[in-house]
Amino acid sequence: MKEGIPVKQNTILKRKIVVTDKLKITVHPITAIDQKEWNHFLNNTSESTFFCTTDWWNTFKGSFLLQIRDAEGKLVGGVPFRTLTVLPIVGKYFKFAWLDSSVLVHREKEEKEKVSIKKKVFLFLADYLKHKGAIVMFVSTKTRSFDKELYQELFHGFEKCATFMNDLTPDEDQMYKSFAKGKRYAIRRGRKSEVNIEIYKGRSGLSKIEDYCQLQNKLFEHKSDSYSDIYFKTQQHLKSILSSENAYIGMAYHKGQPAAGIVNVSHKNVMFGYLGASDNELNRATDASTLLEFEMMKYAKQQGFAQYDFGGTPVEDPEKSDPLYGVHMYKKGYNGEHQQFDCTTFVLRSHRYRFVWWLRKFETNPMVQKIYKTLKNYSR
Repeated sequence: MKEGIPVKQNTILKRKIVVTDKLKITVHPITAIDQKEWNHFLNNTSESTFFCTTDWWNTFKGSFLLQIRDAEGKLVGGVPFRTLTVLPIVGKYFKFAWLDSSVLVHREKEEKEKVSIKKKVFLFLADYLKHKGAIVMFVSTKTRSFDKELYQELFHGFEKCATFMNDLTPDEDQMYKSFAKGKRYAIRRGRKSEVNIEIYKGRSGLSKIEDYCQLQNKLFEHKSDSYSDIYFKTQQHLKSILSSENAYIGMAYHKGQPAAGIVNVSHKNVMFGYLGASDNELNRATDASTLLEFEMMKYAKQQGFAQYDFGGTPVEDPEKSDPLYGVHMYKKGYNGEHQQFDCTTFVLRSHRYRFVWWLRKFETNPMVQKIYKTLKNYSR
């Protein structure tokens, strides 16, 4: 393992944060860590998800792991993160830092000590990222933590994120009956339409990526470039995800044609919804996506999972004009528990961050897009 970057003690003392235990903080490329040790550690935390694992972070370039060890060298905490440039040529001065979880701490630590460790790490990480050219640090909506008091104290603000969580412990008939009336009708319609469902785990689903991408292409062909850049996934990314034995792909076919597809991931006793795509015309005619979702929930139950996390959704019901309205109402119809968590955005360099947001108003301008792509290719 490569030597990590040790914490500078004066960075913490300037912030007047005191932790009684002697802790060593180091930062490593994700490819240089003991991955078995990290994944074993995650099983001893209460807030970890698939989006904390090396299976997830190995899919991104520029991913790192901050580790916290006690005086005996035991791994007691950590958080993965990555940085990405948002402007060509001068990108090293305009980086976004991305975390998909809060700082994770071993469950054997007392709550008061957990909070102290989180404070120390967040302050170190903010200082570390700022000196590495990051202008903002996001704790994303993939987090499943309750840290609003901590974020308010350290960063003077927090945001709420949410998901719908379905209990998989009832029998399949009870699960079906718990759905909204429209969902039950859609499931029956999918069966009557003779929609065929196929579900694969890990590498066994690699052959289905092409069909899933066919659905993606249809779904995003009329979306804006900025929207597609966020949600459209390349075949290579999907191959990386499905290289994990904790990833699953489900496909719905109607008369041999792909009608809907989903990509899910799992961690501990939870299956998480990650991606979804459909052929709008076929899906409207067959309700294939609803049947596929139910079959995936049944599959998750059969595999021993206790909860089905639908992934990110707005905290409150959006207006009908909101682009997220359809997806939100689709997830809501399964009548899972609406759970809220805490995420945050911490601006490290306000002038540069405001400049990037000012540029966003030009992102739909064809000439600006052409210049941006030219500069991006030139800077590679």
